[in-house]
Amino acid sequence: MLEVGAVFVTYNPNFEEFKKNLLAASYQVSTIVIVDNGSDFFDEESIDELVKGIKVKVIINDGNLGIADALNIGCKYLKLKGITHSLLLDQDSLITNNLVESLINTISCSDNIAVVGPKIVPKIFENNTGEFRSTFITKSSRFTFKRTVIKNTPLEVIFNITSGSLIDLHVWEETGEFWAGLFIEGVDNEYGLRMQKFGYKVVIDNKSILFQEYGAQIEKKIFGKSFFPTFHSPLRYYYLSRNKVHIFKKYGFKYLYYFSWDFISSLKLLFLLVFFEDKKFCKFKNICLGIADGIRGKYGCK
Repeated sequence: MLEVGAVFVTYNPNFEEFKKNLLAASYQVSTIVIVDNGSDFFDEESIDELVKGIKVKVIINDGNLGIADALNIGCKYLKLKGITHSLLLDQDSLITNNLVESLINTISCSDNIAVVGPKIVPKIFENNTGEFRSTFITKSSRFTFKRTVIKNTPLEVIFNITSGSLIDLHVWEETGEFWAGLFIEGVDNEYGLRMQKFGYKVVIDNKSILFQEYGAQIEKKIFGKSFFPTFHSPLRYYYLSRNKVHIFKKYGFKYLYYFSWDFISSLKLLFLLVFFEDKKFCKFKNICLGIADGIRGKYGCK
């Protein structure tokens, strides 16, 4: 019988916002586990206040182990509890009503669906979702990809972002845990490629929505066109560029359509960095350091 638990990964979250997100998830899953990566405020008193009235297991790591390791810890806990599927959530992820039910209906459609995710809408569009046009990366040919607008049926994609994903824990155990060496950035991309390698599908459910924070994302316009730079820290750029190299080295030329997308995505990232982002020199420096460490085979925390 299918049973869903949730894994929240936290690192110095906004207390009130996280409590709101935690409460929203508690109505839709049977079990919640919080895996904290060494937050400053996670003492006994704050935990008691946070989980008051909610059935939650809290696991506190000694330090920041990264997103992949934290997800693996949470998934192992749920698996031991007999949970069959895990909803993966960031601390700033707000799920909407009936999201889990809709994801369950989709993942139950086929035996070879390993991951199903919702439509992700940036929180800046929370009050007007109609303004945000969701597109997803799908395979067009062996060498090319296309950006697809989801319509009335579940859409098979190359990968989807971790937050909001419902994963089959049997498949997660069978195909291997999330790649802990990546630490952060690219964990979801690699997992999607690995599912293809093992013959499983990653799909998007068109009936569910998750509101997600993307750094300090704000809308910027140039030549009348809207762009949404994230203003992530320079350190995020290090992991992003380093892990692009690791994923390329692991999957090589097997998924050329993915690397076509990755190349275009990297150019767009550089465009946003040049025209909109702050701390440009520091971010460029971290990109170069990340590429160099990826080539050298460095993993884990910087």
